[in-house]
Amino acid sequence: MTWPTVKLGEVSAQIRGVTFAKNDTVPETAPGLVPVMTASNVTEDGLDLKSVLYLSREKILDRQFLRKHDLLVTASSGSLKVVGRAVLVRDNVDATFGAFCKVLRPGKLVSPNYLAHFLRTPSYRARVSSLAAGANINNLRGEDLDNLDVPLPPLPEQRRIASILDALDLELDSRRTALSRVNLLAEALFEGFLESSGEHPLARIDEIANTRLGKMLDASRQTGLERKRYLRNANVQWLSFELEDLNEMDFSPKDQVEFALAPGDVLVCEGGQPGRSAVWRGQLEDVYFQKALHRVRLNRSVMLPEVFVRTMKWLVTTGVLADSISSATISHLTGEKLRAVRIPVPPIDLQHAYVRQAQEIEDLADVHASHLARLDELFASLQHRAFRGEL
Repeated sequence: MTWPTVKLGEVSAQIRGVTFAKNDTVPETAPGLVPVMTASNVTEDGLDLKSVLYLSREKILDRQFLRKHDLLVTASSGSLKVVGRAVLVRDNVDATFGAFCKVLRPGKLVSPNYLAHFLRTPSYRARVSSLAAGANINNLRGEDLDNLDVPLPPLPEQRRIASILDALDLELDSRRTALSRVNLLAEALFEGFLESSGEHPLARIDEIANTRLGKMLDASRQTGLERKRYLRNANVQWLSFELEDLNEMDFSPKDQVEFALAPGDVLVCEGGQPGRSAVWRGQLEDVYFQKALHRVRLNRSVMLPEVFVRTMKWLVTTGVLADSISSATISHLTGEKLRAVRIPVPPIDLQHAYVRQAQEIEDLADVHASHLARLDELFASLQHRAFRGEL
């Protein structure tokens, strides 16, 4: 069934945020101050209240206080993917919002939960991105927001659709929480491993591994005759790889030997977040690496790759690696600095014991991640059908 459509401005009132100067806000609360939500507080997972600014109550009009069932929308941002992001205010809160945000206050014809789900659909996001794109700042104008088409079934049907999507949302949140706890368990396991196995001898990385910076991308020397996929900084995350968007460039037969990857190699980011690392498992064949990455090929009779990566993360998190990072303009971990980094080297039998336990946790994380992926697919399917009248 195809539902009739209405303009968003016909079923909701639009409220502009509070305009204030930077020195009007403070980072700590006090009598007479109110938390002010900005674009950074509007996330895909709801309102993020970890970092909140406070503003004098006297600067805020009555209609600019958030109310239960309001939809807080990011209207302006340097990032196009942020513009149009919307969060449902589920409870009464004593808070306001800044001028880079807007509030949609639903009227009697539309369910707030239904409207909130509509504002998460890919079709809405695509439309908003096309309307808001700008040269420097991306801005969603009030009239453009009001003129968006919204499918509008009868209220009982809106509530039914919202209840189905809400229930699946809760299951997704539960699975994300479980996955987060498993990841915390992995962190705790490594910290316990370092503490329980006592003090360890320190070794320079070049004493336990060979390192190699990747191939430089030289556009003037590209022929297109021997194009190969390669890993760059963005493909290397902590403990894992993002392999969906690999770039290509020429790698001569000599390059293919010099910049080859073998299972057990560790890729370490030279820039971006210097030190970020992951173990290559041979996920893809005929893949090489670019200059933004170091390849670390360990002597595995001394140090296991899994322990090395966890150690690198520990060094970055604790700030120990900061002394090895050159940062005159942009932070870099040069080959010379990387080779000179000194890391603890636990006995190899303890490393193997740790890796076995870590693998059990990783297997559990994979189960949760797989379930989460399937739930995401189900949610996307139901969401698509819901607003086409097919649910």
